[in-house]
Amino acid sequence: MWPGLETSVKLLSLQPPGWGGNLLRGALASLQIAGGAFALGLLIGTFGAIGKLNGGPVTRDLLAVYTVVVRAVPELILILILYYAGTDLLNQLLRAMGQRPVEISGVIAGIAVLGVVQGAYATEVLRGAIQSVPRGQLEAARAYGMGPVTTFRRVTFPAMLPLALPGLSNL
Repeated sequence: MWPGLETSVKLLSLQPPGWGGNLLRGALASLQIAGGAFALGLLIGTFGAIGKLNGGPVTRDLLAVYTVVVRAVPELILILILYYAGTDLLNQLLRAMGQRPVEISGVIAGIAVLGVVQGAYATEVLRGAIQSVPRGQLEAARAYGMGPVTTFRRVTFPAMLPLALPGLSNL
């Protein structure tokens, strides 16, 4: 038997003094944050891309500021600012309204902050993929009498998905 193997196995056991239980809880929290942030980011990115392409000038400008600022600031800085400053601001607002302060879960805060960051990147990836759909396909959908939602669901989304998947998988 290798020297130190028994000690290593004891350290990874699920019961104390082992760290196995803590490592499994950490892995589960990491997977929850990653999955939740990707889903939230994809939702934000979809609406952001549609807003940048079809929104009015104010909407386009606000989304441009959102994507530029969020992509320029490191994620760790955003996590620290939004978690601590956001929690403090929320609790001050609640105190001003006569309510008790709240404690925000680290997992929920991680999902929210990383979802906002993911949404900024996904907005640009999806916008580029939507713009890559050939105009002739969109004109054919309009010629068949499809509305904007039906055109997006039946023509734009299936055509842009292969173009967006590499960029989204890179996020």
